[in-house]
Amino acid sequence: MKSLLVACIVCACFTVNAQQHATQSTQCQLAVDEILSMQSFDIDDPVSEDARYIFQEMYEELNLIYQTNGSDPALVGYVDNFKETLTRAEDLELNVSMFQGDISHVESLNL
Repeated sequence: MKSLLVACIVCACFTVNAQQHATQSTQCQLAVDEILSMQSFDIDDPVSEDARYIFQEMYEELNLIYQTNGSDPALVGYVDNFKETLTRAEDLELNVSMFQGDISHVESLNL
């Protein structure tokens, strides 16, 4: 029982700490809720929850990319993860135009 309580608290902490906002590293400076309001669906649409996670992942991955030294071998994995997240966004037909500067930066890395 105690383990279950600890697991729930840890899970709640991760949810609260999910990347909700831009950092100084990313070119896109919009909050996730602002990005969601620019989508073709209503915020109450079930796809909105999936979109929220995708945009949070995009911010997390972009921050890792911007903060990683260009010669670090981990950078390739971060870029691959970001590209996979972009593919998931395309599959849901999400508007990612606000990330165009960041996407262009990732593409310019030529990894």
